Amino acid sequence: MSSGIPRAWAATDRSPGVNLLPDLSARTVGRIAERVRAVKSAGDVVVASLHWGGNWGYEISGEEIAFAHGLVDEAAVDVVYGHSSHHPKAIELYRGRPILYGCGDFLDDYEGIGGYEEFRDDLVLVYFPTMRASDGRLSALALVPLAGFAARRRWGALVLGGAVAMLALMLTPALFTHFSDFVSLSQARRPAGHGAVGRGTASADANGHAGDDFTWTGAPPVLPPLAECVALGPWPGTVAEDGTEGFASQIRMLFDPAVVGWRYGTPSGMPEMRGYFGLREEREPDALLLALAVDGLPPVVFGLGATGWAPTVELTMHMRMVPAPGPLRVAARCRHVSGGWFDEEAEVWDAVGNLVAQSRQIARVGCPPSRPA
Repeated sequence: MSSGIPRAWAATDRSPGVNLLPDLSARTVGRIAERVRAVKSAGDVVVASLHWGGNWGYEISGEEIAFAHGLVDEAAVDVVYGHSSHHPKAIELYRGRPILYGCGDFLDDYEGIGGYEEFRDDLVLVYFPTMRASDGRLSALALVPLAGFAARRRWGALVLGGAVAMLALMLTPALFTHFSDFVSLSQARRPAGHGAVGRGTASADANGHAGDDFTWTGAPPVLPPLAECVALGPWPGTVAEDGTEGFASQIRMLFDPAVVGWRYGTPSGMPEMRGYFGLREEREPDALLLALAVDGLPPVVFGLGATGWAPTVELTMHMRMVPAPGPLRVAARCRHVSGGWFDEEAEVWDAVGNLVAQSRQIARVGCPPSRPA
């Protein structure tokens, strides 16, 4: 009843309908437990599917938590699969069983309803729990973040990865509020990285000062006008044999001519990259684009002639504010290269001169550097 479903939709002995719960009481848990006990056998995994709660909002009531716990304790439920909210809600691991309080929509038709943009209905999570048949406990839970978009009157979704995947999860403020404070990233089913989820509020000192009125910002990167910058064209392998277009087809990069000599066999001898960054589609920059931008330019060691694949091993990103409309300016540099490793620092500035994001990473050099010609 908490999701707003009318009683008239309930199934009866004479007509089909939904299995409508009268309430979230202990008595209702007991009725469900009787049904589960009648059919559950050894090795079975029981999933309780609940359409509950409102369409928007991250709040989870004490009644909902108690009911979910009761399903695990009394009804031998192994996975509580909650839905109704049009965005992901918190996840709890209770007695080794996952409780997904709200999984959000994979596809919705709420484009015309305004006022709920903060809930990011364009971000989608796909859930892949792995349960142990021996005891019904969770072995692993993979979350695959997608970004939905509409193009040519068709809906599609891009699988997000790396820093963008982590940021997509962080943009769901309540996803890890109660229970999970550590996230692992995987690529091709292999561990590819880990991240800790931290949140807090800066407090004032003993004198009541929080330092909010103390500011200083360095100068933004100096770039030539857009018309004088260089577009390097599509990368090899940008379009697959089946016509699928990859990363380089979705973004627009215009480089300072001083940093692209490596493309023509004459690297500058300086480990740096500078240019304008944006999407090819008509869409203003947002938080997700910042996560792309901090690691979107070619690796800075290309300027030293090391133009092989340079995998990131660790990356930290700071988002300072939502960018203003217009192209982003990105500048990256390196301070040290040795032993097959290099560091890279990046700054992202918006079109009106705000420093909107920064990052620092450690990465592997893809191939031995060659001397600039």
